[in-house]
Amino acid sequence: MLFANYQASTMGTMFEEPEAPLMLADAMVHYAGPHDALALENLEQERRAFMVPAWIIYGPALKRKELAHLHPFMVKAITSEAVRANLDIWDDILRLEPAEPARSLLHESLMKHRTVSMGGRSLAELGLQAAEPLAAPVRAFFSECDGTGTYTILVQVLLPNGNVHVHNVARRMDGEPRDGFSLGNREAGNLDSMQEGGFSLEDLAFTPLPLAEAAVWARRTLDWKNADQETRYAAASLIWSIGMGQPWGDEPEVRSLDEEVPSVPEPCDEEMHEFFMDFHLSWFLDAEQMRHLGIEPGDLRTADAKAQEAAFELFDNPKVRKNLQDMLRHMSLYRRYAGTDGGHVPGPGFYERLMRMLDDKEKGRLFLQHYFINCMAAFLAKPESIIFPIGDTRRRQRLREVGFPRLTRPKGKHMAYLDFAEVAHHALESITNFKGAEYLGEDRYAHLAVAVAKAYVDAFFIFGDGRRLEEDRRRYRRMLNAMGKHGGLDEGRNKGLWIWLADRLTEFFDDVCAGCAVHCLSRPTVGLRKPFFGDEHPSKKGNHK
Repeated sequence: MLFANYQASTMGTMFEEPEAPLMLADAMVHYAGPHDALALENLEQERRAFMVPAWIIYGPALKRKELAHLHPFMVKAITSEAVRANLDIWDDILRLEPAEPARSLLHESLMKHRTVSMGGRSLAELGLQAAEPLAAPVRAFFSECDGTGTYTILVQVLLPNGNVHVHNVARRMDGEPRDGFSLGNREAGNLDSMQEGGFSLEDLAFTPLPLAEAAVWARRTLDWKNADQETRYAAASLIWSIGMGQPWGDEPEVRSLDEEVPSVPEPCDEEMHEFFMDFHLSWFLDAEQMRHLGIEPGDLRTADAKAQEAAFELFDNPKVRKNLQDMLRHMSLYRRYAGTDGGHVPGPGFYERLMRMLDDKEKGRLFLQHYFINCMAAFLAKPESIIFPIGDTRRRQRLREVGFPRLTRPKGKHMAYLDFAEVAHHALESITNFKGAEYLGEDRYAHLAVAVAKAYVDAFFIFGDGRRLEEDRRRYRRMLNAMGKHGGLDEGRNKGLWIWLADRLTEFFDDVCAGCAVHCLSRPTVGLRKPFFGDEHPSKKGNHK
């Protein structure tokens, strides 16, 4: 039989392998005969059972003149499903350059469908009939946005064999599709957790979305004529699945940004810092997205002064500001659907407060400064090493002279002081060219680095390792006091500098201290003369006696 090789196990490949529908068209031609109509009926049952759109299965076959006698059946299936799903897929099919009579039939269906869409006449008047709905359960989700301002709409379709089709479209804040894809006939086990609060796709959390809303968002994707074919097919398949299937379980209520939410006070500086460092590590600068906005960002993936200055020059760019406002607006809507996990994550009111801050020039600059400090941290982090490698002989010698001139029997706490002072000193030098920061001079940087390191390390001995929020806040405040006292820094004028510095010290603790054999933070009274005065840092050589 013609369709012996196109059973349930093969249907899912129609989404992912462009050659699969072409091979089917070739098989139809090769095995053409008196039983074509019956064979096509059998294929139609298989196709509908496994939720594959008619236009995907039959598209290549419409180009084959040898199958002209089957074209009316195929076009009827395509048309009736497009009517059911309210899916305008005609231009995409016509781009395939179908042969006659398929081309004329498709043109006729296109004109009728668009007449109905514009409210001219009814389906019945034009002789259009909607396909019968299918029993396949369908559910929709959408994600929070990532740092580029991109979010994902995702639909799952439950198949008779227990597997699922997945249709996914990623969109930017301005509505333009970034990309999209479909996965056919996949095991559902690792996706079920979405019902429990979200599995992660590219580190993004998902929450359920009403099917009708998902279809509306996907239709906006099809409005962008420059979207590539894979993305357009994914969006069309998503809309088709919603129109042809049935709701999979209870759907959430439709939420809107017009709904009132509890107002929240304007976040203080520490709350802003915690928001970006603890909650939104996925928000980051992206060179591709900057160019999408019409901005040439330069090389932001280096730690030199030019990259730092380039990042801060984006502060007042209206396109960046607009994109951030749209991101906050999206997150406000996301939290209306997803909730706040018992108050453990910011609610919609928090995002709307930040949106209002961006409308104010001065407050908006504070928000942007926090945002870009976090962006730079994400850009500069390298998997093979921390941002500022430890063990600079000249730098360590200078810091020993400044901070410990008469020390002859250093212990664990002194080793910690020196290590964190080296990181702080390197960070202070690197940030010299940040817009708004003032250069203090080499001697003051050395004294300030030692003072900040001592404040930071002493906080470990007093408050622990800072894994609880209140402990981290206390350490943060001690560092600020040290910077003001020993560096003469005004907190407002140099906010970017001390946020940057605090984050670099924490990164050093996370990335180096945990793997260093010395464990000086946990052995503050143990003598460590050799590593303290040595030329190499013990984390490099294992020299910790």
